[in-house]
Amino acid sequence: MAEQAPLPTQLLAVLNARGQHAVARTIGDVVRNWLAEHGWADHLSELDFTTYQDHYNLPPRGWPVAAIMHNGDNQLEDMVFVENEGGFWEWLDSLGLHFETDSGGVHELSVPDDIPFSLELHNQLAIVQAFEWHAYLVEPDYATIYRTVFEHFGRHPEHFGDLHWRGFERVCASVFTAQGYTTELGKGRNDDGVDIRLTAHPVYGQQLTVVQAKRQKKKVELNLVQGILGAALGERADRSIFVTSSRFLPGVERWTRAHPTAIPLELVDRQKLAEWCRELLPEAAWLRQQAASWSLGNAKIVVAPKGVRMINSAWAAVVAETRLAARLIPLDALYERMPTDPLRGTETPDLAGAVLEAGRSFTARRVGDRYAGDDGQLYHVWDGNPRHFDDAD
Repeated sequence: MAEQAPLPTQLLAVLNARGQHAVARTIGDVVRNWLAEHGWADHLSELDFTTYQDHYNLPPRGWPVAAIMHNGDNQLEDMVFVENEGGFWEWLDSLGLHFETDSGGVHELSVPDDIPFSLELHNQLAIVQAFEWHAYLVEPDYATIYRTVFEHFGRHPEHFGDLHWRGFERVCASVFTAQGYTTELGKGRNDDGVDIRLTAHPVYGQQLTVVQAKRQKKKVELNLVQGILGAALGERADRSIFVTSSRFLPGVERWTRAHPTAIPLELVDRQKLAEWCRELLPEAAWLRQQAASWSLGNAKIVVAPKGVRMINSAWAAVVAETRLAARLIPLDALYERMPTDPLRGTETPDLAGAVLEAGRSFTARRVGDRYAGDDGQLYHVWDGNPRHFDDAD
């Protein structure tokens, strides 16, 4: 009989074939089987498994969490997940997973990087979670806070093909908007071969450019490219662009060079699209210029509580924001320590260092009046009062 592959190897195959939701379900099946074998079969109805993002709705951590386990059975919680009856924690460690309790009834099953047979799953899950988080952030008005999305796809052009077809159209529209075009994203269905219309540009002026955005993994054939030329002619466009998440067959590029058309056609493959993304990253000089104009009176400062025993705050200033997202610059703190106990006191934000910290700016997603930062912190607007800190452990 062939020896069964280690669980992380099995989970890696599941991840590559069906995604991280299937990984969480597979882990759930493995845990339920262990519990049933150890006499807990009647206590599994309130046990549920989901992904980290579905539970927290926050950017992924550096240490990838493969599944979040929810448990509403108090007896099972106390005996197995708290008291470790039957050696549950050690059993999970032997499989290549790490168990940690987040709060009552909520537990994280993560993939460590210090176990050789878990390392490949650790690395691949981190990449997939980062991709899915950035794909989730793709929204029509996200172009003004583009750094995180463009930075990711600029580094990983192969991930364009993993987007939903509508998500790929939105990414392309955001790129064109950030380049200065007046952009109209089509309705997605029955669009007569035109996914995006570019109607104006500060340099090119008022002209119509029609865009076909094709999300697929195989190389693009000539007949698909010829379709955008017909659409451009029908709309009396000035230019046409065909953008793909893949590459073009060699014959496509040869044909376009050999058959110049009355309406210019530009071919954009995933490498060129990634290059555009990299070119659109905000310059640190612009961020520093914004920060240089701030004062405690005019800056929008946000703060997040940190710590349990040791209490501190994470500070940041909002450099730009939309309805859905914001760009934040991290701030250091100024400490007022108690004369009788220098480990305790109050802290306020230090705007003087904002110019130097501009290069470390990061993205946050708007959640009501809160800001869920890519640094894992949940910020709210500072009320202007000094905050207590406690460095004693």
